[in-house]
Amino acid sequence: MFQVDTVVADRLAHAAVRVLIEILEHVILLREAVVDLRSFGPNVEVLAPASLRAELAQEARALAALYAIS
Repeated sequence: MFQVDTVVADRLAHAAVRVLIEILEHVILLREAVVDLRSFGPNVEVLAPASLRAELAQEARALAALYAIS
């Protein structure tokens, strides 16, 4: 009985690790996509999701302040 429980636990642990790896891969791909979007500079507008639009808008404001001509 104990051995069966261990096997089940091991399989669940491996499944959980696989799911975590898949999630991390998606997060990495999304962050790489954001880098690609940034490479377009002012030639791209993010419409959604709102969080990404806000992130890029904040970066644009920071860049505008950095390069402001006085």
